[in-house]
Amino acid sequence: MAKVTIYDDQNQVVGEVDPVYNLDIWDEESQSFNAGNPEVHLGITKLSCNYVLIMSEEGDAYGRVITALDAAEAIMDSGHLELFETDFSELIEAAKNLSVEEIVLKKRIISHGHYGKNWAIVLSKSDLNQMNLKIGDYIDITRNDVQEPVILTKRITDVQGRTSSEIRLSKQDLEKLGLQAGDLAEFRIKQNIF
Repeated sequence: MAKVTIYDDQNQVVGEVDPVYNLDIWDEESQSFNAGNPEVHLGITKLSCNYVLIMSEEGDAYGRVITALDAAEAIMDSGHLELFETDFSELIEAAKNLSVEEIVLKKRIISHGHYGKNWAIVLSKSDLNQMNLKIGDYIDITRNDVQEPVILTKRITDVQGRTSSEIRLSKQDLEKLGLQAGDLAEFRIKQNIF
């Protein structure tokens, strides 16, 4: 199938994306699929997050953009789930897979504690809010600029008497990451957008 052209409310082109799933639409009134336009499909595609578009085989998008889960609910409400039961389960899986957004945060490693033998990454309240995390949660620190990606899972702890929190690092942690004090550490967290 051709790329899907996405239009805004003023019919201006805002981008092109590759459709990744198609599902015929059942029309209750005519008791047929794709009533009124034999080439219209319900497609799940991805722009900056997950969208469902009404689109043609030629790749033109029609109508309002809705989320995949809204589409799944609409299919259930139509009472014709049994007509495409297999497709429906695949639709849900596709929606789940596409509805994940990755948040990337880079923070500097600082010296921490006595005699410079410990290190930490300080996180502000807004950092935690951005990543939808709290003190006590675990997070992956990654090093992706090497041949074999390195992942270190560490717990977020509070900083006594401050509103910030931190991730404490040992010498072994730094060696595993191949980083040192003053370097930027990178966090990646996957978050469901629904």
